[in-house]
Amino acid sequence: MKRYDIYRKPVFRNNLNEIMIRNNISSSYLSRISGIPRSTIYRIRMNPYNKTTPYIKNKICESLNIQKEKFDEKVEYAQMMFEKIGSVAFNEKNISEFKKILYDETRGFFQIDPYGRNSCINIKMKWRRKNTFQGNVRITIEDGELVFKIIDLDFKYYEKELFDSIVKSFELYAKYIGVKYIVFSPGILYNTYNKVREPIRELLNNKYIYYYKYLKNNTLLDEDKIYKRFINKSDRVYGFSKFVTY
Repeated sequence: MKRYDIYRKPVFRNNLNEIMIRNNISSSYLSRISGIPRSTIYRIRMNPYNKTTPYIKNKICESLNIQKEKFDEKVEYAQMMFEKIGSVAFNEKNISEFKKILYDETRGFFQIDPYGRNSCINIKMKWRRKNTFQGNVRITIEDGELVFKIIDLDFKYYEKELFDSIVKSFELYAKYIGVKYIVFSPGILYNTYNKVREPIRELLNNKYIYYYKYLKNNTLLDEDKIYKRFINKSDRVYGFSKFVTY
């Protein structure tokens, strides 16, 4: 499958939550009459794009006495993407929590300005000693997975303590909203080009894995090899990824 075929391929969206609400059926009751674990039913209800096996789909339809065609429907990939991103958007509540996490880890105050239907933010540290920081973050989908992606990080000068605390803040926030992957794009490195080894080393120390072309095409390379590929611009699409939601 080519890289962009996934964006043209229709996906299935289940209607279980709407069906259960309409018929006043609880997860406990459906679990009892179908034999399917309550946790599985809850997961399907809460994530309409959850992959459901034919067996579970058949058991649910039989138990609820509904046609299989009523259980799910085909939708465009773009609709799925819009709904998934919207569910974890940078709304007022999430931004407030993000600022709290950032302050707890860095002891700095941050200005966060959302845009792009609240899927992206510009972030700026208002004050922290003599160093300054600003960046760009967005929630997007790569290879079918919801991703918290750091596009840009600008520091007045590289400071390991501040870099580590901001990385930790991003990870904590990604876990808070339930995003599966956190990704640092090449942009974070271009701004520290003369000292690019430091951020590369810190990301590797924090268990980030170098990938190229595809998010799940993780490549176990050591620091020297990554540095060489970066300097020579060997890979057009690459970054550092980490699985953060368990």
